[in-house]
This record gives sequence, C-alpha cells and structure tokens, in this order.
Amino acid sequence: MYRSALDFVSERYHADPAFIRKLNPGQNLNNLKIGSTIRVPNVQPFQIESIQPVPDLPPRPEFAQRIIKVDTKNRMLDLVDAKRVVASFPITPGSKSLPAPIGTWKIVKVTTMPVFRWDEAMLKHGRRSGNYYTIPPGPRNPVGIVWIGLNKKGIGIHGTDSPETIGRSGSHGCIRLANWDATRLVNQVTVGMTIEIY
Repeated sequence: MYRSALDFVSERYHADPAFIRKLNPGQNLNNLKIGSTIRVPNVQPFQIESIQPVPDLPPRPEFAQRIIKVDTKNRMLDLVDAKRVVASFPITPGSKSLPAPIGTWKIVKVTTMPVFRWDEAMLKHGRRSGNYYTIPPGPRNPVGIVWIGLNKKGIGIHGTDSPETIGRSGSHGCIRLANWDATRLVNQVTVGMTIEIY
C-alpha cells in the first residue's frame, strides 16, 4: 500500500516527505511507530482507510448539470455548477507525446480504488495490446484511488502514485490529481457530466 510510514504521513497531510522532515528536525522519521508524535501541516487529513472499492458509483442526478473545465495551459481543473466554480484543483494534463484530448467529453464511469491495467502500448501509443500487467488497487497504483473514465478510450481523470509530481510532470493523456483532491472530486461528479478540456 504505502512504501513507508513517512510516505503514509506525507500523503495524509498533503506534503512532500522532505517537508515533513523539515518540520521534524532531529527525529528519525524512518522509524515511525504507532504512537509516534510528529509535526504535520494543519490540513484536512486524507483518510485512505475511509475509501471503499466501488467499481461503478451510482448516478447522482443532482450533479448532472455540472461541468468540469480542464485548463491544460494553467494546469487547473475547475468544477462548475450553475456558472459558479465550486472546486478547483491543480492537475497534470497529459504530456507532449500524449496530450490530454482537447474537446468536449462525457463521464462514462466513476470508480473508487480501481485496478490498473499496465499496458505499455496503451501508455505510449493509446492502443491496447495483449501484453499487460494488472496492478491491484491502492494509493500507489498508477491511477491512485479514483478513476473517472471519459468517453475517449483509455482517458480519464484520476489520482496518482506520485503526488509530488502534480503540475510538474506529464501523464499519458489523462488528467492526474493528487489523491486527496481526487477523493474530494469523486464525491461531486456523476456519469453523464460534461468535461471540457482546452
């Protein structure tokens, strides 16, 4: 699941491990145990233990008119309800070789704790092959803890196994968020919603 106790604490409190170390000089953070006391940022904790695997979240008709706007240049995702931004998150939107697909799309699937199908042909060329590996669910799965599939094959909005890279590196055509943001977004969307990527 997590690589270490420090990895767990860092994601729980939305911080890079180096920042947690800076907040706790002189402490051996490689040897954290139950009951250890350390300093962390004052943020709403990301509680991985509260996320249950659900292959298809039920429709939420009250969210059907919402729109997700993905600004690839500024690397931001806005959730809009009745022309009002109700949430905004930093993202990684594709890469130079596989950019996020510009256009208007629909959400076709919403999943928590997804299984990831690692297929090099899909990741590099956007086409599935018979040569793949299945990676079990969890926060260090390449799509993190959420998959919001679009009606563009193989493309979705999802979490990440490397939250420190959000906004800094590329993805394989998808829109990546930190897991703590993905878990907030997944509870505010529904199948059939419009996604505008520009």
